[in-house]
Amino acid sequence: MTTELYIATLVVAVFFGIFGLLRWLLQKRERSERKSEECFRRTLVRMRSDRASLQGAAAQLLAKRRPQAQSAINSYLFALPGWIHEVPVALEKLDVSFSESPVDPIPAPPTARLPQTLIPYKRLSECIERLTRPKDFNDYPHYRLLVIEPLSLQFSRTPSSYFQKIDFGQYLEYSWLDQRLPLWLRRGGSIRLWRTISQPRDYVVLAGVSTLTLLHDGSALRFLMHQRGRLETAYAMGTFHVIPAGEFQPACEAPASFENDLDIWKSIMREYAEEVAGATDYDGHSNVPFNYDLAPYRELENERKSGNIRLFYFGTGIDPISLQGEILTVAVFREDTFQRIFPVIRTANREGKINTDGNRWGHPFTDAECRRYISSNTLATAKLLLTLALRNTSLFYECFASQEPRTACQSKA
Repeated sequence: MTTELYIATLVVAVFFGIFGLLRWLLQKRERSERKSEECFRRTLVRMRSDRASLQGAAAQLLAKRRPQAQSAINSYLFALPGWIHEVPVALEKLDVSFSESPVDPIPAPPTARLPQTLIPYKRLSECIERLTRPKDFNDYPHYRLLVIEPLSLQFSRTPSSYFQKIDFGQYLEYSWLDQRLPLWLRRGGSIRLWRTISQPRDYVVLAGVSTLTLLHDGSALRFLMHQRGRLETAYAMGTFHVIPAGEFQPACEAPASFENDLDIWKSIMREYAEEVAGATDYDGHSNVPFNYDLAPYRELENERKSGNIRLFYFGTGIDPISLQGEILTVAVFREDTFQRIFPVIRTANREGKINTDGNRWGHPFTDAECRRYISSNTLATAKLLLTLALRNTSLFYECFASQEPRTACQSKA
C-alpha cells in the first residue's frame, strides 16, 4: 500500500510538474508574442509617420551603393538611365501596354521579419489586418509593372492585387525599421535588390501615379499641393505630396475594367474626382465597369481634347525602400477651365489638407515656394516632380501663353 501510494504521489507530482512546465512555457510564449506584436505596431507607426525622412536616408545610401541608379536630375528615386526625362514628353507619346513576354509567377511573400507567433503569419497584409484592424483595407485588383523604357511602360496581363504591394513593398520598409535587427541586416533586403534589379520584373513592383497640377492664367502659373492628415490617413502621415496621387489600378473587378483602365489619364481623372471634387470612392469589388461619361470625367476628357488641359510625362522611377513604381506626370490646366470643372474651392479632403488660397485654387508657382516644399517633410516623388518642373517652367508657361481658350467644337474644326 505504501509503495502504491508512493507511486501514485509520484505520478501526480510528475503530472503537475509537466502541467506547470507547459503552462510556464505557454505563458512565456504568449509574453514573447505580445512583445513581438507590440514591436510590430511601433515599427508600423514609425514607418507610416517618418516616410519622407526614411526616403531621404535611403536615397543617400542608394547614391553610394548603386550610383548609376541616380543622376544629376534625380537624387530621390531608383531610376536607371533613360527612366527619368530632364524635359517632359507629352503623355500621349507614352505607350502603356500589356507585356506579351512570359513572366515568372509571383512567389510566396517574405515572412522572416514578421511577428513570431505559434500560428505563423503568412503575409504582412495579414499582420496589418489582424493587429491594427484598419477601417478601409481592401485587396483591390492592381497592375504589376514589368518593364520601364523611355517612352513605354509594360504591365503583366495577370492581375495582381493591392495586398501584394504591401506584402512585397511595405515589407521592405518594415524590415528597414525593424529594431530587432542590426542596422546592416534591416536594410539588406532593399540593398540586395538595388544591386540586382535591371527592370521591375525582377521583383514584384506595383505602381502609383503622381500628378503635379499646374494652373495657367495666361500670364503666370499656380500649383496645388496636399498635406496628408495625421488622423485621416494610415500612411505617410503629415507629409506633403502633389495632388492628385493614387494607385495605378483598374477601377473595379469587372474583367472589362482590367483591359480598359490600363490608361494613366483615366487613373488621373479618378483621382481628381476623389481628391479635388470630393467624389466618393468607386466600389473596387464591383463587377460593373466604371462609367467615365459622368461629371467630372466627361468634362475633363472634353477639355483635354479641346486643348485646354495638357498632360506631360517625366518618367517612372522606383521608391528606394519599397521598390514600388512611381509614375511622374504633370497636368497643366487653363485656370478658368479648372475652376469650371471644380467650382468649389476645397481646402481639405478625406485624406488631409489641400494647400490652396481661400478664394482661388493653388499658390503661385515660384522658385521660392517650390523649394520650401522640397526642403520640407515632402515625399520623394513630389520633391522630384517639383525639381523637374522648376527646370521646365518656361515649357509649361508656353502651353497657354497669350492663347484664347478653345471649345470642343473649335478643336474638332
